[in-house]
Amino acid sequence: MYDLDDQGLIYHYSPESAKDLPDTYKYNDGMGHEVRAIYSVLAYNTTQIDKAPKDWDDVTTDDYKGSLAIANPAYSGGAMTTLSVHVEPDNESTVGWDWYQKLADNDVKMEQSNGTLLTKVASGEYKGAVIVDYLPRNSKNEGSPIDYVYPESGSVLIPTPLCLMDNMSDDDKAAAEAFVNYMFDIETQKLFVQQGYVPMISEAAEGTEVPTIDDIKVLPMDVNYMRENSGSMLEKFTSIFGAQ
Repeated sequence: MYDLDDQGLIYHYSPESAKDLPDTYKYNDGMGHEVRAIYSVLAYNTTQIDKAPKDWDDVTTDDYKGSLAIANPAYSGGAMTTLSVHVEPDNESTVGWDWYQKLADNDVKMEQSNGTLLTKVASGEYKGAVIVDYLPRNSKNEGSPIDYVYPESGSVLIPTPLCLMDNMSDDDKAAAEAFVNYMFDIETQKLFVQQGYVPMISEAAEGTEVPTIDDIKVLPMDVNYMRENSGSMLEKFTSIFGAQ
């Protein structure tokens, strides 16, 4: 999306209901906005873990030795984003490469997708996993022995923004703007909540177990850092974990 915007191919449009969103959830002066949020969190099997983790380092202990899993950033976009945010200079002291080395030393397991992680934590094959939040939330609500926490030092936002291409007629632009407005309508936001997502409009989550964006601390993210360093990050990741 940033590459397209650099080429002048994105139509910048900010609906009134999105203008007051924190900068974390909007990009490049109206290039795109989150319409619902997804975060990387720590999930665990409640039949195998008695004390819930509180922060990233808590899953590097002996309790999780050989039984924690993460998604492979070479396959998963969410895992790649999580890796990039973790090792950015601003976050190095909070998580950083040392955390990944601790995981490797603790015999962490690797999967290609978050869906596989969910299945294997819920079944007890893994005690815990780093996973996107809506999956364990929905699984827990369905009765699986799984729970999750947003790390105290900060979760990772997985960007999934909505944007509009700048190749439309005026009539189509009006329709596209109407669609973006619709995505921020309170009733539409409630539909996202029903699917387990964190809404952009906090009112939509009232009376549910879904948190609001104000409830969640997020680690700072520099998209350009990931754009410029993804190749070298994957090389270093592979040097720690080997080819997966």
